[in-house]
Amino acid sequence: MYHPRLVLLCVTAYALSTSLLSAAAESQAAELPYPQLAAETSNKPAGQAEDSGSLIPMSRNSIEEIIVTATRRDSALQDTALSVGVLTARDLAGARALNLDDYWRQIPSLAVTDAGPFGTRVAIRGLSGNSTARADEALTAIYLDDTPLTNPQGLFATPPDINLVDVDRVEVLRGPQGTLFGASTMGGAVRTITNRPDPMASTQFYEATISNTNHGGTNYEINAVLNQPLVQDRSALRLAAYYRDADGYIDDIGLSRANVNSDETLGFRLSGMTRIGENLMLTGRIQYQDLKVGSFNEVDRVGKPQIGLAIQDDYQLALLVEEFRNEELILYNLEVEYTTARTDWISITSYFENETALTIDLADEMNAFFGAYLVAPNETQFAQKVFTQEIRVTSNSEGRLGWLAGFFYLDQEVPRNDIIPAMGFNATPFCQFVNPPPPANAPFPTCSGLPDGEEFLIQVQSRSTREDYGVFGEVSYQLAERWKATVGARWYDISKHVDDVSSGFFVGGFDIVSSVGPDEDGVNAKGSLAFQVNEDAMVYVLASQGYRPGGANDPFVVGQCANAPPTYESDALWNYELGARTTWFDNHLTLNGTVYHIDWSDAQIIVFSQACSVSFVDNSGEATSDGVELELSALINDHWQLALSAGYTDATLKETIPNPAIDAPAGTELPNVPDVTASLASTHYFPAFGSFEGFVRADVQYTGDSFSDIDINVRARNPSYFLANVRAGIQTGHWRTELYIENMFDEQAILACCRLNGEFVTNRPRTIGIRTSYHR
Repeated sequence: MYHPRLVLLCVTAYALSTSLLSAAAESQAAELPYPQLAAETSNKPAGQAEDSGSLIPMSRNSIEEIIVTATRRDSALQDTALSVGVLTARDLAGARALNLDDYWRQIPSLAVTDAGPFGTRVAIRGLSGNSTARADEALTAIYLDDTPLTNPQGLFATPPDINLVDVDRVEVLRGPQGTLFGASTMGGAVRTITNRPDPMASTQFYEATISNTNHGGTNYEINAVLNQPLVQDRSALRLAAYYRDADGYIDDIGLSRANVNSDETLGFRLSGMTRIGENLMLTGRIQYQDLKVGSFNEVDRVGKPQIGLAIQDDYQLALLVEEFRNEELILYNLEVEYTTARTDWISITSYFENETALTIDLADEMNAFFGAYLVAPNETQFAQKVFTQEIRVTSNSEGRLGWLAGFFYLDQEVPRNDIIPAMGFNATPFCQFVNPPPPANAPFPTCSGLPDGEEFLIQVQSRSTREDYGVFGEVSYQLAERWKATVGARWYDISKHVDDVSSGFFVGGFDIVSSVGPDEDGVNAKGSLAFQVNEDAMVYVLASQGYRPGGANDPFVVGQCANAPPTYESDALWNYELGARTTWFDNHLTLNGTVYHIDWSDAQIIVFSQACSVSFVDNSGEATSDGVELELSALINDHWQLALSAGYTDATLKETIPNPAIDAPAGTELPNVPDVTASLASTHYFPAFGSFEGFVRADVQYTGDSFSDIDINVRARNPSYFLANVRAGIQTGHWRTELYIENMFDEQAILACCRLNGEFVTNRPRTIGIRTSYHR
């Protein structure tokens, strides 16, 4: 039997061990055999290599050039005819960004909704699902280097959020990327680009942080990066490791526990590279991360006063079940790069597993539906097992014509088990007074169909599979000295299949077997035209297409609710944008802006039917999204830099949703998308005393209003909020120390709202800490 994980593990291990063998074989070499390849080793521009794992240079005489790979080849950001938001290693270190929630407010048109127990949603340019309990396909792809960390379809799914340790940059590709990046990129893609092993120099980086959170306790972080050349300019190993223990700040009065929403993260990335001959390079990576979360960042303003659990504080909730979420991810990746006189070939092979286990307290839902608080946890376990293979060939010769072609394959399996035990359900008022009949084929003649003390409301065991094929290409042609046209297309074939066995009261029977499996294929296209006004300014127009496959609702849901369609169609969109990339004052200021319009047809939405008490996916008709993105970076002088970003999004339904189970007329705002986001950061470097240099950084982030749902009868308004942070420090030689205050004004924001009691997810209160790092 073919086991892709075993095969890839062996090949990745080969790439890593080849570096060691190469070192042993050539340790006596008197001179470097291929010195001309040294400059190609890093994926970073000159002057940027040490930023992510070292002390930050204090003075600068121009704004650094940023190289991106958003077009699947290296290009300067200011020459890229695409809306890309970039945070370099310097930006991430300055903001102390560790994950998505630490940086998304700095990227125009990017919105991240932390829905606590229901997972995290990532939206770009207003393209979002209408429910935080995600059951539809993702609209935004998450990448680690060139590996898509595909999100499984299903409730409580959330994209993997790899800690930002030893990364070169984060690229946010705004607008559909269906031609080069494929499925799940209707809104765009978020790419974390890690540092490659460096065969030129041995480096070490260590960092320790301790902090304290208001309403909570003490937090600890430790990071380490080791880079070791094995053969100069030929092979190297690199290890990045991290540990984080963040104390909680929410107390559970139901089970009398303090700071229940703590989280602990442990991870490492081991990578190795080796050159074989003049033209061949192998790079292998292993990424591991283990995340353990206590209860979620959700607070309750009411509690359960009927049973003596009344809320007394802004950071409390009342649970009858201990909640948690555990996620463990391991990724194996092998890149093979081969260069000829006219072409660059690259093969990217990846396999990853992401296992999730979580428990959510449903006591409030039980009381609302059945008239009694029950110890009723929603216990869910699911995993992703994903193998991907991509092969690309790119022209590298100079000339008016440039081209790229590639093939992509994905094989995904998601086994899943959900159960809601509810001991005492047979004795609830619902069962005593309504007296419903037991489910079909029930083993016991009670309300639940099970003996007292052994009740469960639902159990679903499922296995979903997905297989993607894609062939893509792109051609660029220099029409004239200042004009450049680009066209691209991608053919895709996507096959999905789901098998499940359902039992229990909620599905009206025991051992209900169902099977669904839609298949679709088609073509996505894009085209752009860029005009180089002068050496400091470029404008472009772009039209691009995005697509998301359709699917089928579970047969038991269709049988339970007349408004639930058996299947739902694929949705698609066209994105039109006009952008400008400009540089001013001898490279002391960059100002980039984009305006866009999106037509979204047959948008997939999640409908919760009050009458049936079930959720299903349906198509909504048409929606539109219009917006503006602005990014400015200014070097006031050699020691003072300002960064400003702002975005405006107006995303609404163009047509009334026809399904009677949901009330969403034309003009309704799409949910979980703030209308305005803005960020301003000021960083000042200065001589301190003796050989010490100092710095002060202050930043403020504004997030505008949004709505929690698309149904105007059940949605809540999430009010706007400001977050402010400040940090100051000194450095000398190999050492750097800084003090910081995050959420300086102790703002309690509503990030996602609301459950039955009005519970909402909130942010971390004011946190004060000190961080020390050493680099050599």
